[in-house]
Amino acid sequence: MMIDSITATAINYLSGLGISCSERGVKKNIEEWYKNKMPLLELLRKHPMWRENELAIVTTITEKRELDSSYFNYFDQLRSLCFQNSVVSHVILEKLRAHITSNYNDDVPENFFTYFSLSYNNDSGLRFVVENCFSETITDSVAEIINLIAPEFKFKGGQKSSRVLNKVFDYLGFTKHPEYNCIFAKISDCISPRDFKRTAVLSVNPMDYLTMSNGNSWSNCMCLTPSRNFDGFEYQGKHKAGCMSYLTDGVSLLFYTLDDNRFKSAELWKIPKITRQVIFYSSPHIIHERIYPKSIDYCESENNPYYVYRNCVWKIISECEEVQNRWTPYNTIIKDKPDTFMYPDWKYYTVLRYVNPNIPKQSNTISVGDKTYCIKCGEQRYRSTSDVNDIMCSSLYCENCDPTIEPGDEDNSTDENDDSEDYNDDIFEILRSW
Repeated sequence: MMIDSITATAINYLSGLGISCSERGVKKNIEEWYKNKMPLLELLRKHPMWRENELAIVTTITEKRELDSSYFNYFDQLRSLCFQNSVVSHVILEKLRAHITSNYNDDVPENFFTYFSLSYNNDSGLRFVVENCFSETITDSVAEIINLIAPEFKFKGGQKSSRVLNKVFDYLGFTKHPEYNCIFAKISDCISPRDFKRTAVLSVNPMDYLTMSNGNSWSNCMCLTPSRNFDGFEYQGKHKAGCMSYLTDGVSLLFYTLDDNRFKSAELWKIPKITRQVIFYSSPHIIHERIYPKSIDYCESENNPYYVYRNCVWKIISECEEVQNRWTPYNTIIKDKPDTFMYPDWKYYTVLRYVNPNIPKQSNTISVGDKTYCIKCGEQRYRSTSDVNDIMCSSLYCENCDPTIEPGDEDNSTDENDDSEDYNDDIFEILRSW
């Protein structure tokens, strides 16, 4: 009965996306899920936070937001609006000139020429302020240099960067723009770390695998239909078949977060995911894959999502296994099974590998992915090549049922929106593009 119910839900969802499928084809995949995921289902059902209707453990975590590099994009937006009229740029430079004349005469501090230019259409001083206020507070050395801009500036190290920015922007006339308050609120939010609660879900629900790339403002190469990411890239689902390979194997779980205000939803899989991470678990091995939407480096910090998510999953699995919550690093080997279609994040991004020494170890390897079936005819699907961009990775059908695949088709190109070429969050890359 569970298989029939999930099959019907999946068919309705796929049909709503305009994806043609049959009951036989979809049901074959759900049956494979049920057979292979049963050990994980039985394990997770032991947990007191298990929700049978969601086929997931649902809890709450507290995250500490780090600095958000969207700060630079918001500044560019503000700068563009305020500099649309060249008079604004002219006024800024005239203020700087007047400041030099009235305060320094011919004895201009060397620091001024290091960080500020008096050439028209050059706002290097403003850029210096923005770059060095990308923190919760400013340092003494930064305050000293920013104070060169205007005589009324008396900034000191330790002051909140948002207050410094607001005063500098006011001096330069930005605050007069009608959209200033709205944009500055976003800038300020990016450099104001705070704690916030999220709904955290550890799921084996087939619908979560189908929607694993359904982010609240993001997508990736496993999206089922073309989807635009928050960075402007449009993903075409070049590895959409990967979600089915994760669905049917016996080791892959999905850990994701949602807005805590929507915690009471009866169907969590329908809510766009804020973040998502694939977890591989084969007792005693646990592997934490890349966190979407951003590629983040791991560090032992309460501000680091890997740290927060890892500890949450560890606690859940330990409680289910009824063992001590003790995990140690281990170089577990990850192998993808034949004829699977996942994008191998574990080869290119941060992956955390651990074992629990309280659980007997049978193997040093975790095998990821499993066979999947054409959602039209129900026949097993096979790869045409071993290349990461094999054409079959972009289809949910077999070669006979997919009209877009010609015999001998092979795609060895690199998609500009492939996750291996994902955007760079490094702030210096952003600054270099100014």
